[in-house]
Amino acid sequence: MRKHLAIIGAIITFLVSAIKLMFLTREAYLLSIGFLVLFSIIDFLFIIAAVIVFIRIIKKEEFSELDEEEIFSFIAILTGALVVYFFGTEINIDKNITVGLVAIITGLLVKKYTAEAVLGAIIGAGLCQYTGYFGIIFISVFAGIFNTLLKEVFVGIGGKSGTIAFVGGIIVLMFFGEVLGNGLPKDNMQLLFILLVSFIAALLTFILNNDFNLGPTIAYGIVILLGSVYLLIPATKSLEFSSIIYGSALLGMSNKNQKDDYFIMIIASIIFSFCIFVGTSFINIGGRAGLLALISVLTVKEPYYLIKKTIYKTVQRTGSNSLNMLK
Repeated sequence: MRKHLAIIGAIITFLVSAIKLMFLTREAYLLSIGFLVLFSIIDFLFIIAAVIVFIRIIKKEEFSELDEEEIFSFIAILTGALVVYFFGTEINIDKNITVGLVAIITGLLVKKYTAEAVLGAIIGAGLCQYTGYFGIIFISVFAGIFNTLLKEVFVGIGGKSGTIAFVGGIIVLMFFGEVLGNGLPKDNMQLLFILLVSFIAALLTFILNNDFNLGPTIAYGIVILLGSVYLLIPATKSLEFSSIIYGSALLGMSNKNQKDDYFIMIIASIIFSFCIFVGTSFINIGGRAGLLALISVLTVKEPYYLIKKTIYKTVQRTGSNSLNMLK
């Protein structure tokens, strides 16, 4: 049963990711042929990553069973969403600050459900302008169900929580009349700025998460709170740091399993930067940056390790054949 749920969750995730990539590729085409070629390559690599993940799920034998504790996950998601949305709409506190505080506080006090609380916080950071609290509650309930589907999929991949939040937001957008938000195109000079900020935020979160053993949520909370300092300075308050730090820090929530993961994190931050630079659609849906983070990590990680594994086996086989010839 759990295996079938995982497959359904993965299918939904890749369908939503494909839709977002379709929008990104169209937006890249409007910018230049160079950007179109780049995103065509990203699309191809993401298809490879999707196939690898599906094969891994199908081959996996053991899946944990559903239990009564899932209800506490729903509560954590809903609580995180309502807290961030309340402080953002009623008290006008920037979402980066409240999401960062939720990540740190739950990471210290309720570690078992901290991932769910952060997922809820990301939902609450969305701009449900027309559906309001009803939209936030609905997304939270749907995200709780979808989180159950993906419990054993994309484990240790940065952006998973944001992706779940984004899928819930898409449902509200489609069925409850929430307006599709669109951002403004960016000029080419902003790309360097986005690349720099993404690189620093992703790598700092990754180091705090893995090398300092703070865990993904506390590391994420620290980085986005540090990135919120600009809000206190009038000269920089208008800069659009939000999606950049918010999403690139999610990249750093990935687990480090091999030494090559630093290389993967650097390349993923570059891909994420181009996605943020090009993308102007779905701006008001909480988790958009998280979805871009998941796409960026998978696009690099899965094809990279497949190529590395293939080369290793080829070299090993060639070496064995050479030894046999000498004998």
